[in-house]
Amino acid sequence: MPLLPSKSRLAHIVFEHDDKASKNFDLVILVLILGSLV
Repeated sequence: MPLLPSKSRLAHIVFEHDDKASKNFDLVILVLILGSLV
């Protein structure tokens, strides 16, 4: 699964630049995107 490491790295980059409120929102978006890919 080569996609997972890059997605986690991207998530880390996004989360580092967001505050906690936005982090939770982006996490929901990320889960929805991953869910639609499966």
